[in-house]
Amino acid sequence: PWQAWRRCLHRAVRDQQAETLLYGEVQGDLRLRLGLVDYLGYSRGLPCSADQLLITQGAQQGLDLLARVRLAPGDCVAMEEPGYPPARAVFEAVGATVIPVPVDEEGLCVDRIPDQARLVYVTPSHQFPLGMPMSLSRRLALLERARATEMLIVEDDYDGEFRFEGRPLEALKRLDHHQQVAYLGSFSKVLHASFRMGYIVMPGGLQAALLQAKSLTDSSSNDLTQRALGYLIQEGDFARHLKRMQRRYALRREKLLAALRGQSALTVLPQMAGLHIAVRTPPVRDLADALIKEDVTAMSLEALYMAEPAMPGVLLGFGALPDDTIEDGVSALARALTR
Repeated sequence: PWQAWRRCLHRAVRDQQAETLLYGEVQGDLRLRLGLVDYLGYSRGLPCSADQLLITQGAQQGLDLLARVRLAPGDCVAMEEPGYPPARAVFEAVGATVIPVPVDEEGLCVDRIPDQARLVYVTPSHQFPLGMPMSLSRRLALLERARATEMLIVEDDYDGEFRFEGRPLEALKRLDHHQQVAYLGSFSKVLHASFRMGYIVMPGGLQAALLQAKSLTDSSSNDLTQRALGYLIQEGDFARHLKRMQRRYALRREKLLAALRGQSALTVLPQMAGLHIAVRTPPVRDLADALIKEDVTAMSLEALYMAEPAMPGVLLGFGALPDDTIEDGVSALARALTR
């Protein structure tokens, strides 16, 4: 919402001109954190306080901070299979051993989590990349497993704002009565990909350690941007913008689904949320090369697995696609699969 954003940014600049220019709060601008309390309450059904929130430079920094304070070299981390490679890279960078845990139509198979896992990374609202939400029974089982083994659950609310079927799912963190879940969110999808701002809803036992790690990493995220974003949320422009984006993406998703229904070789996996669609395809040798030759940019599902066998398919993002390119893009994908 560029006009509203410029207004809020100018207001934040005026605020700073009237104040002594010092480093901002390590935990993040209080106005932004209070705005997030309201936002998470109405959009994700997640009650929290400003004291529980830590502002980060995107969800990836949040993952890095959690890995630093929770893991030691050799610790075991459980991750969904298939899963999110940048998260796996963070855990491996601190020396952890990442164990893939399969998912099914209800989400993560909790009974397959290794007993020695110190941390489990999940995307329960919209599993990356296959798209299914985690069922209530699995959520409760995961929380019970974490309580029994003192395992930290890292909930990445991946694309949770963009749900197109059924009522909005509440965050797993809402069920967390024993401070077992660290909840990650960001503004990259709802505002702009280069808008490096995210947050952690911190579990009680890790708050002091996370704040210390954040102070060693960068002291504080951009104070000016935080203040402007706080105004954007508190003045209602952010909520109005999000509703417009939800409507726009819903129409674009329907157009992509309609185009895919015309291709008998492609099987769309059931998904109710998110800005991509996972599609099962016939096995294709050198799929990446075939896509390049047809000028199709799509991620192979097989690249998101740590172990074999992997599902043959592609991940089709529609968030940044011009509407008039979707049908041609699906046709080009079909040609690539028949090479």
